[in-house]
Parts: sequence; C-alpha cells; structure tokens
Amino acid sequence: MNVLLQNPAILLVLVVLATRFIGKRLAAGRKASAAAEPTAAAAEEAERTRRVREEVARKIAERRREAAPPVAPRAPAAARPAVEVPPARPPARTYADADLAGVLAQQQKLVDQMRVLEGVQAPAPGAARGSFSAPSPAASGGALPELADGHGARRAIVLREVLGPPRGLTLEGCLWR
Repeated sequence: MNVLLQNPAILLVLVVLATRFIGKRLAAGRKASAAAEPTAAAAEEAERTRRVREEVARKIAERRREAAPPVAPRAPAAARPAVEVPPARPPARTYADADLAGVLAQQQKLVDQMRVLEGVQAPAPGAARGSFSAPSPAASGGALPELADGHGARRAIVLREVLGPPRGLTLEGCLWR
C-alpha cells in the first residue's frame, strides 16, 4: 500500500481505470433497462402500426372478393349448338392466259412511260435490277492517295464497318481468342 501512496502516477492510473470500468457498467445497465421497458410513445407507435396493417389487409381482402367474377356453370358439350362453317367463296375474277398477257403488256407500257417522265433510262438487258457501279480505285489513281489523309482513312474505316461483316462475328473481332 505504501507503494501506491508513494507513486501518485500509479494511483492516478488505477483511479482512472476504475472510473471507466464503473462508467461502462452503469451505461450498459441503463441501455438494458431502456430496452426492457418500452416507453409509452413506442407502445403507441406499435399499436398504430398494427391497426394500419390490419386495415390494409382488410381492404385487400375486400377488393379481391369484388374483383373475382362469379363463376357460371358451363353447359355440357352435347347441349352446345354445332358451329356451321360457311362455304369458301370463289375468286372474284380469274384471268385467262390472253387476259394475263394483255395486263402484263399494259403494265410494261406504263413502266416505260414512267421512266420517260422521270428521265431515267432503262437499264441494259444484262444488268441486274437495282445494281450500280462504284468508281474503281484504279480509275481515280488508286486508293492509297485517298487513304493518305486522315479524312479519307476515317471514311474507309466507317465504310468497312457499315458495309462489311459485323466485327463481333468475325475471328478478328473476337476478344477471347
């Protein structure tokens, strides 16, 4: 005991430790008692929540009863009348071969008139319908001068992306090779 009285630093450390220990015990006791005894406000809140939940459940049950249509008994299959299928109608008009040739000739005549009016010449007999020919790189001096500047290179990349096969479906475009 003399050692404690002669060394006040040790005594001070022990007093601080004891104070902290007792303070923690008191705080834990207060929390336990507060949790064990709900306050009046908490009890009112729990009661109000319970009433609201019961009201919502009651309204849902009422709506389900209203929404369910009454089930009518089905008539037996033998008592149902048979459904009559109407007969198929014949086509309104059929063309004979002579009529068909006349109609095709008239359509060709109209197509020729339309081309004249639009100023479009008829394609050559061997050419496919809707085909066009792009200027070849050899005719314009090759593709390299066009690709030399950045704008031409960008244009070529975009054309390859748009007109070529999808990059994701080619082996070159796969990232997991």
